Amino acid sequence: MLLQQAYATTTTLKSQSGPWPRRSRSPSSSSAHEEPHPDYLNTTITQFKLREWGFVIVRTTYSSDTKWAEFISILNENVRHWFTVHNHQHLSHLLPKHVFTVIQDPAKLNKANLGVTAQVFHDWVHSPQAKAEREGTVFTENWIYSPRYDFYVLADERTVNQIVRLHTIRQPLPPSDAIFRYDFLFNVKIVHAQQVEAYRQAGDSWEGWPEEHRHGNGINDNREVIEEEVDGDDIEDLVKRVKIFEIVDLYAVLANDLDMWFNLYSPRGVIVNV
Repeated sequence: MLLQQAYATTTTLKSQSGPWPRRSRSPSSSSAHEEPHPDYLNTTITQFKLREWGFVIVRTTYSSDTKWAEFISILNENVRHWFTVHNHQHLSHLLPKHVFTVIQDPAKLNKANLGVTAQVFHDWVHSPQAKAEREGTVFTENWIYSPRYDFYVLADERTVNQIVRLHTIRQPLPPSDAIFRYDFLFNVKIVHAQQVEAYRQAGDSWEGWPEEHRHGNGINDNREVIEEEVDGDDIEDLVKRVKIFEIVDLYAVLANDLDMWFNLYSPRGVIVNV
């Protein structure tokens, strides 16, 4: 398996016996998500003594290295944009510490399903490389509290192609265009790795799920399917989409409180107003 560091400028995880409890997803709910101050990103990196931060990317498409390179470039561009444009210049010292670590293995990960990608991510979290980057931090073998080790970007072919295509469409537009008509589609998948493992261990049914997550092309190809539909909220607990220009905001939200994942309002699976 190959690990690639894609820079923006240049454990044992807490075990779960079953799916984590769901919380309200209504934007008007009293427990709805409230955006933390972006300075919390600086606070958590400082307090936890982190040398690196940023989501890990699991690559499941290998049809075009050219598109892949452009996809990574677009992600990095949006991370830089967050610091330079959205009044976060005072946090610019965090940019050199940002890194997209790419896990790629064409033999194992090409068109891989959620179960496979979550397991590969889990293996990486426990790998010598990941343990080495945690040396000197406050994390221990039994306590890690960071979105970098609980969530990952699932970069499949559809997502990569869509991001590259929409970026091409968007480029000629003037910067003054505050609202882009395709912004809702300009997003990537974020997977909650522990939730995937929790559902796999619980043996819950995947009938009624989108085709990409179903049995046979989904979580666990070797398990017996239960004839029962899964609540639509359960899909949302495992996979959400975030607009790529809000990926740093999402990381900051989860760094503040990993359980905020369950509060994020995401109609049609896309997180709104991180």
